[in-house]
Amino acid sequence: MADLLRSGHKMLNMACPICNNPIFQRRNGETYCPTCNREVLIIESKSHQINSKTKANIDKNIIKEKNAVREHNDAVIFLKQVIIEKIDLFSKKLKKETQIDMIERYVKLLLDFYDILNKFSNLDI
Repeated sequence: MADLLRSGHKMLNMACPICNNPIFQRRNGETYCPTCNREVLIIESKSHQINSKTKANIDKNIIKEKNAVREHNDAVIFLKQVIIEKIDLFSKKLKKETQIDMIERYVKLLLDFYDILNKFSNLDI
């Protein structure tokens, strides 16, 4: 094995699956076991192949998703406030109204607004 190292081979931190001796890598990149005199194929799992650039991309995507969720939540909160303001506005108009057809319109609008608010409360925001 010392002769292999002197001749430019690289000893890897892996063992041969047959004889359990160290695996070497030739200059051309081929891995082999000098004891068994066989080529050894090394297959890395995908979980070990994630490099720092990929991790950085994953981190950026997570931040983007969190920002998107935050923006969505902010938009829903804003929309809830607008609907509450409209409920207040139409309630005041309904109180002053005397025409039956306008009362029906205001009541329908108010029911629709309350229905929307109930749907927002089911979103857990």
